[in-house]
Amino acid sequence: MEFVTETKKEITLGTGEANLKSLLFIFPVMVIFGIPFFILWHGNILTGLEELIFDNIFISLSFIITGALVHEFIHGLFWAIYLPNGFKSIRLGISWKFLTPYCHSKAPLKLKHYRLGGVMPGILLGIVPSIISLFTGSVELFAFGLFFTMAAGGDFLMLWLLRKERKNTMVQDHPDKIGCIILK
Repeated sequence: MEFVTETKKEITLGTGEANLKSLLFIFPVMVIFGIPFFILWHGNILTGLEELIFDNIFISLSFIITGALVHEFIHGLFWAIYLPNGFKSIRLGISWKFLTPYCHSKAPLKLKHYRLGGVMPGILLGIVPSIISLFTGSVELFAFGLFFTMAAGGDFLMLWLLRKERKNTMVQDHPDKIGCIILK
């Protein structure tokens, strides 16, 4: 009689390493959105940044904090769709050591579902507002979209590290580290 044993492969990063490597996503984001925005709306930039920084700093910080919480909720929402126990398998919280909100799936997901939940905050809070700002000229929306596209750099980095894995492979969000465990 043969027994199938489960093998595991950790794909994790330290906080410093994740932050440093996620910076690699800033340059392409700046090129993709920054250059077109500057070409289209360069007259709005200085006035908009002045208002954003000096006149509305409290509102700007409120949007950043709220956006960070919503970012994690979006992870949880999309992962919960594919988990048998839904949101009961999701843990949302704040790491007070790093002053960072987090979302953790306590149950394994198919990699294709893990990827979807991983990419959606960057799309919904980053890319979509950035694209809309190209049409409206809103510096505030552009800054919000750019910030949250870059804030999703760690998520994009994890997706890059998982690029060679098969879409139906089971993935377990790592309970203590930045990353996941591949279940084979």
